[in-house]
Amino acid sequence: MGSPAKARWDLDTAPMEQVLKKLAGRRSQGLWAIAWARLKQNRAAFLACWFLALVGATSLLAPALPLPSPIVMHAIGEPVGPQIAWPAAQGKFKGEYWALSSIDRELVKLRGKAFGTWQTPPLLGTDSKGRDLLSRLIWGSRTSLFVALAATLTSLIVGVLYGAVAALSGGWVDRLMMRVVDGLYALPFTFVVIFVLGLVGATHSLAGLSRESVFFLAIGALYWLSMARVVRGQVLSLKHAEFVSAARAGGASMGWILAVHIVPNVLSLVVVFLTLTIPSVILSEAFLSFLGLGVEPPQVSWGLLAVDALEAASPLRVYWWLIVFPSLALATVLFALTILGDGLREALDPAALGRGVLR
Repeated sequence: MGSPAKARWDLDTAPMEQVLKKLAGRRSQGLWAIAWARLKQNRAAFLACWFLALVGATSLLAPALPLPSPIVMHAIGEPVGPQIAWPAAQGKFKGEYWALSSIDRELVKLRGKAFGTWQTPPLLGTDSKGRDLLSRLIWGSRTSLFVALAATLTSLIVGVLYGAVAALSGGWVDRLMMRVVDGLYALPFTFVVIFVLGLVGATHSLAGLSRESVFFLAIGALYWLSMARVVRGQVLSLKHAEFVSAARAGGASMGWILAVHIVPNVLSLVVVFLTLTIPSVILSEAFLSFLGLGVEPPQVSWGLLAVDALEAASPLRVYWWLIVFPSLALATVLFALTILGDGLREALDPAALGRGVLR
């Protein structure tokens, strides 16, 4: 006859031992390592990430690719649809560009050494001036993505610091700083861009900056406002946390608290917000270029491609490739950014991270 006491208190500890063994055999993972692992589990977001990386690499290396020059014209009279070969007189590469940077010039030289005068045929067709649409799409993506990255970087640096300092300062400093944000919010975005570009046109220069650089700054100068509000709200919720109070009691300065305690805790929210900001910036650039307020010819952007399609529009014939391919490129990139932003939001969710540590 067995002992009742032994049967009562001899508990099965095997499941707990398995968990402890799993934890002991596993290296400690940080927030970003866990978030990356969770992002890879989200197939749609992971594919969107790789697709955007491919688009970015193609845009960056556009001068080294065997593409026709995006500004070389051919007297053809009307747009030509997608073809797999150039006419004999138009099949050789002509290295005509606008004023390129030193890096782009070196890439063009590399393209000449690798491919000579060979160039890709008009796989997506040409516009009414005989310019290759595929080349203009890829070169135009450089401008649109560069504007988006410039505005995003401005939003990251200015918006995060401004919102965090306002929340930590509190009192009349917080109220004054946020009233400045409210005042800038009240200004119409298009009016501000017109005013800044008009000022540059009247003075011919602004601290030696080109019109394109000022256009980039004008967009970036207004997109940090939303970031500042989001970060301020998040910092207000962390302002009275125990670890912040302990740092203040220990004599830590505001800069130390920001760098060590505040910014790392709001960075996941900032990353998600930035991925959702980039599509808005790309759309704004395309809209302003369409109105003639953005990038000017001979340079090209996705907004100027819409202008080319409008100029070639005819009630007698529809040149569908001038509308479909630029629209498809813009929509695909925006959709991928949205999917990636949603995936990052799930991957960086603190509650989800806690559930996913032992998976």
